[in-house]
Amino acid sequence: MESNPLVTILVPICNTKRYLRDCLDSIATQTLESLQIICIDDGSTDESPIILKEFAERDPRIEVVTKQNSGYGDSMNIGLSRAKGEYIGIVESDDFVEAEMFEALYLFAKSNDADVVKSNFMYHESGADPHLDPVVRNIQNVPFDTLFNPLVYQDIFLTQPAIWSAVYKRSFLLDNDIKFLPTPGASFQDTSFNFKVFSAARRAVVVEEAFLHYRIDNANSSVKSQEKIFCVCEEYDEIWRFAKLDTIRYESLKHRIPQIQFGGYQWNLDRLIEPLRPLFYDRFVSDFQDIESQGLLNADYFDEIAWNRLDLMLADPESYFQDSYGPKDVQRTYVVRFSGEAKNDISHYINDLLSRTSEEDEIVFYLINPSKEQDREARRLQSGAGRLFGSENLFESAAFEILDKTRLRGKEVVFLNIEPSIASISGDQTVLDAVHARRHNKESLIGMCLPLVVPLAVTGFYDALISGDSIEKDSIPEYFPLIEYDEVSLKEYEIGLAAYIAFSRIASDAFGEHSSQKNTEILKVVIPFWNLLKEAYSKLTYDDRLKLGKRPSALDFPAVHYEAKANIDASIDVSVIVPVYNAEVFLRECMDSVLAQEVSIEIICIDDGSTDSSLSILRSYAERDSRLKLVSQLNGGAGAARNRGISLARGEYLAFIDPDDYYPSKSCLSSLVSAAKANKALIAGGTLELVDPLGNPLSDTLMGMSFYTFKATGLSEFSDYENDYGWIRFLYHRSIFEDKMIRFPETRFYEDPVFFMKVMQEVHQYWSLPEPVYSYRLQHKEQTWSDSKIRDLLAGISCNLDASRRLGWRNLYSLLIKRLDFDYCEAIYKHLGDEEVFAKMMHIQTSLNMQMINFVRDRGSLFHLLRAFELDRAPDLALTRLSKRIEKTSVYEMLQNARRMMRTVVEAVSK
Repeated sequence: MESNPLVTILVPICNTKRYLRDCLDSIATQTLESLQIICIDDGSTDESPIILKEFAERDPRIEVVTKQNSGYGDSMNIGLSRAKGEYIGIVESDDFVEAEMFEALYLFAKSNDADVVKSNFMYHESGADPHLDPVVRNIQNVPFDTLFNPLVYQDIFLTQPAIWSAVYKRSFLLDNDIKFLPTPGASFQDTSFNFKVFSAARRAVVVEEAFLHYRIDNANSSVKSQEKIFCVCEEYDEIWRFAKLDTIRYESLKHRIPQIQFGGYQWNLDRLIEPLRPLFYDRFVSDFQDIESQGLLNADYFDEIAWNRLDLMLADPESYFQDSYGPKDVQRTYVVRFSGEAKNDISHYINDLLSRTSEEDEIVFYLINPSKEQDREARRLQSGAGRLFGSENLFESAAFEILDKTRLRGKEVVFLNIEPSIASISGDQTVLDAVHARRHNKESLIGMCLPLVVPLAVTGFYDALISGDSIEKDSIPEYFPLIEYDEVSLKEYEIGLAAYIAFSRIASDAFGEHSSQKNTEILKVVIPFWNLLKEAYSKLTYDDRLKLGKRPSALDFPAVHYEAKANIDASIDVSVIVPVYNAEVFLRECMDSVLAQEVSIEIICIDDGSTDSSLSILRSYAERDSRLKLVSQLNGGAGAARNRGISLARGEYLAFIDPDDYYPSKSCLSSLVSAAKANKALIAGGTLELVDPLGNPLSDTLMGMSFYTFKATGLSEFSDYENDYGWIRFLYHRSIFEDKMIRFPETRFYEDPVFFMKVMQEVHQYWSLPEPVYSYRLQHKEQTWSDSKIRDLLAGISCNLDASRRLGWRNLYSLLIKRLDFDYCEAIYKHLGDEEVFAKMMHIQTSLNMQMINFVRDRGSLFHLLRAFELDRAPDLALTRLSKRIEKTSVYEMLQNARRMMRTVVEAVSK
């Protein structure tokens, strides 16, 4: 690094791995090369230090200072003490700058010998095109591109501090002893720094152009921290101290400072969570009473609205707070939720609640997915009543509707869901009269981590449990879908998961105490929240999913068991396991074929959260035939349903059938059982017959599936079978599941081949029969793909590639590569933009064993590029694109290593 850089750039960092790479890239590529870049790591616990080390190793201008966490102000002061540049700039680590920023600002500063040069800036949202970022006209009523004295043009003090959109002469800062307040853990430390700069400067320049992109979707809010509510007061105490150091400065600004301070205090008061507002408000009033007593308040410095507010506040502090922010001591908090068509009439309900509740009560309301018009009406209502609040601070997790219990100020809390089915609230009977059971002592909520759907939406469910009454289907309203969202943070997901566990514990305690009919209704209450949890998991980043390690499982929640008519005989040859999800079209044909089997059987049907009439169909069969066990669980996929069935099975052998398939004859299972017992085989299978949606046989060579036909009877080796399809036409001895603990993966696609591969590795032989034992229906499902389904597909294929490589099964290994290149290629290609999809494809690509791929070995090639990458034409560019999004996560490291390996191989082949 040069000894006398033109500009020193300070970069304070604390756990900003997601944005740090963009920030440092934008600084390192500045057109002004004479830079000192000081990165101050304030005790980061994420991967930020790794990123800093990487950048420092390749750019000698970057200096990294690592220290224990002590706060923003201390970090900046350390940076100032190490700065060597003629001018100093600041870039916060979640922002980024245009390439010409520091050259342009330095030239302005140098040509004018300026103490400070300030520019406008741009707002940026993650994922948006930076070229379209809007410019914030932060600087007004000040001359542009020319020197001015801030004590003359005092409107400069009314702008947002935005200290990172400027450069400061280092000698000017030193001469005036301008530093940051180093208060540990404090906030708003740019406030006093900005004031010090402009109150001390006599040569200032502002430019209209904007250079810095200020990220507005990474606010680490302190609105809920009681420790930070007075930080802004400390900043203004420092402003007064600094102003009084110079008589000219103080006399010029003694009436301006109260105006600035009122704006800062008002902003802080409005942003604080409601329970903290009274604490800050008292300090607000006290400070301005002191300022008033010194004769420093001057109406000429305030606009009319601000002056009237201040006047009312000082004249009657308690009344002003009550009118503007509701009661300080809240007796009852009403939490009101609007859904459906009720959102069109919120003013009717809200006005009624305001008229029928006490001035000591507060009302917090929110609308589920409101239109723009509904949102505007809600804001209008909120602005008209001090004790009426929106839901800004109501939730720990808005996606899950998890309440932040600290927001509930009332000694009693009333939950109310307003939906179209609620009757008119005129006359003596109001909606409040109908919700007496929904009133909760606040203390009963402390320690609970539950979604609002528990105390609010399912009150009827709890009332019924208490009274013992049956639950009518129509008494459980539709409370979902909840607030729409695109992403879920790991913290938010963990909050939701904890809530789900608590919720499931409450509901599971109810199972077994009631009839299956009531348990079904209880399950209906749980299902919407369960679906939300699954969806939230899929919206986590790949890195967060890796940290969690386990997706939510339906098996973690108890199922509803429906009573059989009579006890089942203890001697059972075969347990037939049927996972059922929305299979009403073919379900009866399947069940009839199973019940007709000429062997001692039990049928275990797992309804996997069906939303059609499948469960009703199964219940009608269970009522007629005692051999059928019926269980209903939350939707977890066929793998989870089969695993639950396995845990319940009592037969000597287990068979599996999907609800859209059927057994072609009454002797299918008896033939397999006889063959398995006679030959002491753990596995026995027969020919799989392909049929169309109407049940008409298809050619056994369709799509190259001739291996589904066994040509002879006898013992065969799985090493000769070399395919991971066709598992469902086999019968499995129960010891395979008990002794070897083999289960299905709980993925949503390609779980069957992975299960079958596990079986083949443990049980090396099977008994085959030429006769058809299973009719497999084709062509009736339209395959749709999603990121999560492609992730599961690649996870399954990768698992089986590893297994076939270990076993030396070249034919299966080659077949799996062909499936990637042909059967699933287009679908994979369309989802390569997903981090996990791309990572899994890169893992497969870089771990390919070319000698195991028959068609590669036969043509004498040394390298095979998967077709999805060929379609992309630029896998390296795709990796670069993804790395921008996932930053320095563990996934990024894996992809970088994969890219290096891939490049090495390609370069070696090309030579």
